[in-house]
Amino acid sequence: MVFKKKIFLILLIGLIFNIIVNFLYIQNLNHYENFDKNGKGNHQLIKGMIENHWRGAYELKKNLESGKNFFESTPIYYQNFLQPYINFIYSKITNDPLYEVDENEELKITENDKKIFLLFFQSIFYFFSIYFLITKLKLYLTDNLLAIIAIVLSIEPTLNQWHSFFGTESIFLSIQIFIFALLISKKEPFYHFILIGILTGLLFAQRSAAIFYFVLIISFFIIFLKKDKTKGILIFLTFYLLSISFIGMNSYIRSGVFYLTPLDQRAALYHYFEPHIISKRDQINLFDAQKKIKLKHYKWLKENNLKLDPNKLAEGDERLILKYHNFIKENSIKTIISEPILTFERIIKKSLHSGILDPVYVYFYNTREYEGSEPYYKSNLHKKILNYRLIYSFLIYILSIIGFLYFIKMKSKKLPFILFCSYLYFLAILGWMGSTRYYAASLPYLMIFCAAGVYDIKNKFFDKKKIFFK
Repeated sequence: MVFKKKIFLILLIGLIFNIIVNFLYIQNLNHYENFDKNGKGNHQLIKGMIENHWRGAYELKKNLESGKNFFESTPIYYQNFLQPYINFIYSKITNDPLYEVDENEELKITENDKKIFLLFFQSIFYFFSIYFLITKLKLYLTDNLLAIIAIVLSIEPTLNQWHSFFGTESIFLSIQIFIFALLISKKEPFYHFILIGILTGLLFAQRSAAIFYFVLIISFFIIFLKKDKTKGILIFLTFYLLSISFIGMNSYIRSGVFYLTPLDQRAALYHYFEPHIISKRDQINLFDAQKKIKLKHYKWLKENNLKLDPNKLAEGDERLILKYHNFIKENSIKTIISEPILTFERIIKKSLHSGILDPVYVYFYNTREYEGSEPYYKSNLHKKILNYRLIYSFLIYILSIIGFLYFIKMKSKKLPFILFCSYLYFLAILGWMGSTRYYAASLPYLMIFCAAGVYDIKNKFFDKKKIFFK
């Protein structure tokens, strides 16, 4: 009982701090102020990709109000599937119209303070996931170590900043933690595999980076399930496939094409990777490399008689858009495979770059421009704080390595296996993009190792009596 009160107090303090930060962002930044490179105003908190999800929810809302059925009302599946629906539910519950018409008769994001409830939900959902995880970890670890894990997951800024952000990260992190908690559970009832299947489907729906994570879960079941392996795997797969099939059916009913991954995922290599390979290979600048690729794209469109404007794909025929994006993906893969050395070098370089922790990313993303004359990324300010980030990252990784070595001393390898493999999976899937934002998916696993490292150092250097795993 005393331990439960301690954990509850730790989580409550973390939650209150998150809510205060949420409140400050809404009070001070819930308005238009910055301007992008085209002179268009940006909402301080909802801009870039985040606004795409916001607008998707608005389009769904307006289409339903006009009398269309649900599947006819859904927007083109261009980016993450689930987030627009979360925003839509928020809109219905709070009666926030999401957009309003300004004095120039243009749509602008509403500036009312109801958005705070969406951030509250993210924070509460996250802290509930931590509590659920602690209840499962209690079967493996001592109370002292559990308290440190609760503290690190509750206050570490690189991880906690995402709950004051309107992107996909917060919900994604929380679902990750729920899945991890269920995977390490020592009880394996029938509904256990159903929950893991549904949650893994939701994880994929929230961010398609989880596309192959089910393979890791099946591997985990094969290695660690002691009985009814086939039954458990079949139940998991059935409910996972049922969950993600909704995405495919949604696409099929709306467009006549069944597909599961978003359109922008097909263009990710083109945006983040291919131009850099061509630039190195052909010894040309990045702009010329991008121009070279675009000319190839235009040529393909002309040869295939596809009447699409690459700059206005949201307005075209979805089937043609899908065909075009499939070509973009195939073309990028061919380029990348043809230059294995350059590809390997860039993957390593960008993965290392993405691993540099940035505890203030969300603050500067919200307070500075997304695009324009004073963006945060690559700015002098961004470079100025790099040394501090490197020092902080070094400390976290040292502690995490110590924690990893401490975990592998356990008799059961279940816990360190799923932690380490999950960390590597999301690093491999997202690390090549070189963004600290995309690296967020690896953070829950890293921070649990970090907490174990703190615990190990505490035992060895500060406690006279060591406390070992149960």
